[in-house]
Amino acid sequence: MKVMLVAVPLMEMHDGELVPISMDRIKSSPPLGVYWLGGVARRAGHEIDVLDLIALGRVDVPLILRRAGKADIVGISCNTLNWPTARIVAQHIKQAYPELPLIVGGIHPSSYPEHVLHSCPADYIVRGEGERPLVALLEALEGKRGLDTVPGLGYWHEGVIRLNPDLGLASIDEVENLPDPAYDLLPAEIYETLSIESARGCKFKCTFCSTKFLGSWRGVSAENFVNRLERLMPYVERTRYGVFSFIDDLYTLDIERVPRITELILQRGLKVEATLDARATDIIRGRVAEALAPITNHMLIGAECGYDEGLKKIAKGCTTQVLERAAAILNDVGLSRQVVFSFVIGFPFETRDDCLKTIEFASNLLVKHNVRIYLQWYNTIPGSILWDELAAKGLVNIGMYDDFGFFSNPYLFRSGVQLPIDEIKELSEIIQSLNTVLLFTQPADDIIQFAPPEWLWSNDTVNFPSHGVLKDGVRPESPPRLKHSDVAGLVGLHREPDKRRLPMLRPDGC
Repeated sequence: MKVMLVAVPLMEMHDGELVPISMDRIKSSPPLGVYWLGGVARRAGHEIDVLDLIALGRVDVPLILRRAGKADIVGISCNTLNWPTARIVAQHIKQAYPELPLIVGGIHPSSYPEHVLHSCPADYIVRGEGERPLVALLEALEGKRGLDTVPGLGYWHEGVIRLNPDLGLASIDEVENLPDPAYDLLPAEIYETLSIESARGCKFKCTFCSTKFLGSWRGVSAENFVNRLERLMPYVERTRYGVFSFIDDLYTLDIERVPRITELILQRGLKVEATLDARATDIIRGRVAEALAPITNHMLIGAECGYDEGLKKIAKGCTTQVLERAAAILNDVGLSRQVVFSFVIGFPFETRDDCLKTIEFASNLLVKHNVRIYLQWYNTIPGSILWDELAAKGLVNIGMYDDFGFFSNPYLFRSGVQLPIDEIKELSEIIQSLNTVLLFTQPADDIIQFAPPEWLWSNDTVNFPSHGVLKDGVRPESPPRLKHSDVAGLVGLHREPDKRRLPMLRPDGC
């Protein structure tokens, strides 16, 4: 069979036109799932076509229909945030080719199978990890087995939705024996990095997180991972930066495996640079930080809260002391400028003072240890424990994510962030003013990355630049209610006046 697999971008409507947003706007890394499923289907003897609309940067309907018209089956992969795009693509394909089998898979149909089957014209949805169900479904469509034997399959049968039992999670052996992704179909010079996976799942269950397979972690062996890395080296050259993206939710959990991977990379003389996610509780253990130093291009650490009570409420399994130690260690091994600590303010349980504690802690982490900071307002994501709590109260429902606009929807924002509007504005202004001061210490750096919701601001509110560039070299004026000196005091930045002239100059003078 000829199998067409479609990757769809995160998009939003601007001035009547759909445009890619977030990581899909900059084309950060290719969608590993679609390319990996392509490799699986090819090994099973099928012809594959990957239509990567993220790389294309638009929903090109004539192109989609032209390619779909040559296929025996079409599969669309989606999560909740790109679900509206997936629905549009599915509708166009089924309208043009009503008899063409259409599958939708990914975390969104896995989490909300009945809703997906009710709200889009897919013939089938696949729940869970897709490698085994895809091969089984192709066999069923060839008449080699019944649909009722395909694991994880959802479909309409005599007017009723039927959901077949799934096989559970793939074993480590099964993951290790997967074929390589079909990166021979990857367009050149489009993506910044090349996606690769060394582990699936996360052993933790943070209440705000909608990551797949929470409570489980399956890491392949160091040897297996580096073997795959070596085989994919020719394809990393197709990226703009020649960098791998380790897309694991938790790369650093096995503190013996991390040094072994780096050791094998160095022994084989592989020139590997990678972006990766790490956990502070791992950074402080064993030789993890030292092992990461030779291969890290960019590292993200989800810190989330700047006070211990908040970390406990979101079940982070971490403390502010651990975060501080991790930042200090990363600075010591020379990684601080490649590391971003990501914080969230406005959890449903948080007050203004709670948010200020996080801003204060994050700011001091930056000043003391030279790391970079992401600060973001809490975003209610379907599939998380906090989302389920809000849904149980009737405040949100999954249908709110069927159409474009939820990224900028004030109601969805306010369903999670339950502070008064004036406090949301005040906190946003504090962060922006704080960043403006820091821009004078390192004007070429993204020191604090922060983007408040656009609808929050009225026309007469000053919106500070947040990416290191001051318009025409002129320092903007502060909002009337805040002065830069007030900001430093309000967030509790600790400094030594006799050593610094600027309120938030870093200890090393950078």
